[in-house]
Amino acid sequence: MISDLVLEVDSVDTCLVYSVLPFGIKLSVRSCIKEVKASELAEFITAGIGSGGGHLEKAGGFIQTELLDKLYPNREELKDFLKWRMTDYFDDIEIQENTYIMIGIHGEIYPNKKEKFERSYKRAEEPYCFEGEYGPTVKDSAEGKNKSLIPYAKTCISTGESYIYAKKLDHRVKVFTAWDNEKYMLGKEGDYLAVRKDDMHDIYIIEKSIFDRTYKEIH
Repeated sequence: MISDLVLEVDSVDTCLVYSVLPFGIKLSVRSCIKEVKASELAEFITAGIGSGGGHLEKAGGFIQTELLDKLYPNREELKDFLKWRMTDYFDDIEIQENTYIMIGIHGEIYPNKKEKFERSYKRAEEPYCFEGEYGPTVKDSAEGKNKSLIPYAKTCISTGESYIYAKKLDHRVKVFTAWDNEKYMLGKEGDYLAVRKDDMHDIYIIEKSIFDRTYKEIH
């Protein structure tokens, strides 16, 4: 695929390739960074004028020409329109106030509300050391560049006052979270289904390797 070849270019981490067909426009989306889900980008670009989806790194979509002409009758050339949609995706990002960005031991990223963080963690004296292969980054909207989170990260440890209920899975399970009912977390055999004791709506999956390193059983 052309889109796969484009990612081989050193400065390219996300790309979109399209083909104009008699009945519409076919899209191919690729991403090799954690900050951009190919499936999410494909859905965003085609929203209201077609459909899109796929996987984290590879996705596709289709734009119906009839809908495109109806909703954007005065649009510029197709390539400029798609470029605008991609730019809109990257620029239209909002970080809520009083939110911490957490980095897991495998480099996974997730948000945590300030109140919940302060109930469960405290800052440690040891300097933070990232153990993963690819360091997480954020987009600087002012400069339009990706910046590493690593220089700003601090080591935190559990206060010991946060408890969860956990069950080891013996089969595959899909969990739709309270904060995102459109996507799910996939738990495999050996992983753990967990819920916070102080928030029974906070249900999630913990990978076995992460669970073994970060939790211990109490009676």
